[in-house]
Amino acid sequence: TMTVRETELQGMLVRDLERISKLAGLITMSHSAKALYVVWYIQQNRKSESGIVAVDDPRFAGYNERRATHLRKLLLICCAARGDDLTIQPEDFHKAVGLLEGAERNMGKTFGGFGKSRTSDATETVKDYIEKLGITTRKHILSRFYRDVDAYTMNNVEETLRQMGCISVRTIGLGPNETPDKAYTWIGGEEKENPP
Repeated sequence: TMTVRETELQGMLVRDLERISKLAGLITMSHSAKALYVVWYIQQNRKSESGIVAVDDPRFAGYNERRATHLRKLLLICCAARGDDLTIQPEDFHKAVGLLEGAERNMGKTFGGFGKSRTSDATETVKDYIEKLGITTRKHILSRFYRDVDAYTMNNVEETLRQMGCISVRTIGLGPNETPDKAYTWIGGEEKENPP
């Protein structure tokens, strides 16, 4: 059951969507919005030429090439959501860029497990888990993910994450009555690395 406020919001949303569905005509850009877009587009091209991309992951090369097209579509959506004047304003531009960049921040994680490596799913799962906890142990991870990660796979995952610079590894439990284990500490990940 919806609250009174939720019912009111639903009605407002339905009315707004009905209004948007009836919009027709040519959408133009105000001079100030066009100036903002031109500056953004030039900066985007410079980044591409210098090898700096929006989503630094080879799987998103096609996305990076179509980024300006995605922004233009968002400009249309933001303009229609704001009002009926069919003129893209600076506020629409800023809203659209915010939406685009917000989505891009987590794009790499969205398809993180879809690589060619046989351990890519396990690596992504363990990486996210260690990042979330900050520090954990090999024993804990194997207990938590025993259906997906066996000891052999964990060896590969550990070495991959260590070489990526995501985790530090130290041996613990070396006392006379203790079982040796490894502690994994999250140290930041690939976004902190500088290219050679």
